[in-house]
Amino acid sequence: MKINWVIKYYFVVFIGIFILVYKIENSEPFMNWSLYPEISEPKIQRLIKEKNCEELEKIFAKEYETNYKTNSLGFIIRKDKLSVRGLNLLKYLKYHLAETNCY
Repeated sequence: MKINWVIKYYFVVFIGIFILVYKIENSEPFMNWSLYPEISEPKIQRLIKEKNCEELEKIFAKEYETNYKTNSLGFIIRKDKLSVRGLNLLKYLKYHLAETNCY
């Protein structure tokens, strides 16, 4: 019985899944701004457009200190363990800081 085709099949599927996950992780994160009443969307958008790195880094640090921690493996996790779609201001800011070459 030949299993040569199975290896090729799994290799192609693995590559396809890897590419899909890579695209999802490197795309702009979805933000639900109604989950952040203290932060206004126009203010953040203006800071991103002006490439105001200092202010964006301050907001990033404040968000990290109040809602996130780093576990023993080095992953950033929420302190309250909530998993709500759009509740990712930290990832949104990190994406735009990297996109504007702030760090």
